[in-house]
Amino acid sequence: MKLIIIFFVLQLINVILNTLKTLIMSKTDSKHAAAAINAITFAFYTTVVQQIGRLDLMVTIPVTAVTNIIGVYLSYWILAKFRKDQLWKIEVYGEDLCGLMEVCRREDIGYLQLKENMIINVYCYTQAQSEQVGHWIKTAAPEYNVHYNITIINKKF
Repeated sequence: MKLIIIFFVLQLINVILNTLKTLIMSKTDSKHAAAAINAITFAFYTTVVQQIGRLDLMVTIPVTAVTNIIGVYLSYWILAKFRKDQLWKIEVYGEDLCGLMEVCRREDIGYLQLKENMIINVYCYTQAQSEQVGHWIKTAAPEYNVHYNITIINKKF
């Protein structure tokens, strides 16, 4: 039983590290950061492989499945805790976007009207602002044939 608990903990850490590695490497241009996180995850993985050899296959399969489910959710939760507010550009297309413009004015959210009441670029500086815009889009989408595209503005000069 002690080996199963040790394997569970090690495998959970392994899944969290590998999920974070994937998410971090997809968002960074730094070769040093990518090399470091890759080295850490592969080094830790060797510990997990040694533990797998000590346990029966009927134990390792369900433990691996459970730790993958839990570990991926924990990784996303960890990243969300460290995520900074950033600029989001939301391009909105629809038949009548007057309601969205009213939300933006009321909540002091920047927007640029490109075509009268039909195309708007909305600029959200916080997650709360993007949630307000997202709520309007979801409720108005069926009625006004609303479509949207979201871009994270994360490049700096």
